[in-house]
Amino acid sequence: MKKYFGFLAASCLLFAGLGFAGPSTAAAQAQATGATPPPNVLVIMREFLKPGKSGSVHEKSESAFVQAFSQAKATSHYLAVNSLSGKSRTLFLVGYDSFADWGKDLATLQTNPTLAQTLDSAQEADGELLSSYDSGAFVYQPDKSVGGPVNVGQTRYWEITMLKIRVGHDADWDALAKIHNSIYGNMPDAHWVVFDKLFGTDSGSIVLVFTPLKSLAEIDAHQKAGKQVISSAGADQMKKMGDLAATTLESIETNLFAVSPKMSYPRDDWKAADPGFWGQQ
Repeated sequence: MKKYFGFLAASCLLFAGLGFAGPSTAAAQAQATGATPPPNVLVIMREFLKPGKSGSVHEKSESAFVQAFSQAKATSHYLAVNSLSGKSRTLFLVGYDSFADWGKDLATLQTNPTLAQTLDSAQEADGELLSSYDSGAFVYQPDKSVGGPVNVGQTRYWEITMLKIRVGHDADWDALAKIHNSIYGNMPDAHWVVFDKLFGTDSGSIVLVFTPLKSLAEIDAHQKAGKQVISSAGADQMKKMGDLAATTLESIETNLFAVSPKMSYPRDDWKAADPGFWGQQ
């Protein structure tokens, strides 16, 4: 977990309820049901691991960051997820109400030299396990998202789709998302949250779509429901969506990630949702 993004902030959080930091008013209301709304700003740090350096080896290294935040009584929190497909990597997810709140987080680090020094040491050790590292900042797109808040403490997997939009096709992308949601939004328990990449590699053309999963069995149910929705949508509507996708999308990739309780710095309400799972730290 890199120190540069997110700790000690006060904000609401993530993907249809992936909450990280202290609650805003809206988040506090949603937390009454064990969930929080998406954040306006999402920061993602990606650690790509060398062969043989994932699993317990990486967990041990990351525990130094978790301990540092715990000892500092940090009031913001982060979620770590490990890849089950694609390159071996861990994502660290931090959400904010605004970029101003992110800035306050960074300023707080500068006023805590003890924590900063501890994180420097942990980062140096963790760096030996990595083949590469990058980060990006994303902004929430409510008009393209479907579904309400999710209880993050009970979510075990995240399906993440990365879309690369062709330059000059923003209007086509808006139309494609609208048609897609009108079709697949009718599925039982339809739920996904969309973020546009504002800062980082390929910023302005990358879109991330997050789907929460309590178990992998939900994927089987989603595939079955998707086939039923397609059959009822009509050939004309499906063709229109396919044509728009062909002209709008440069690439699309979907991967599956598992929540790592040992590498996360969870909120109290996450832990309360399943003490046995989050108590694995």
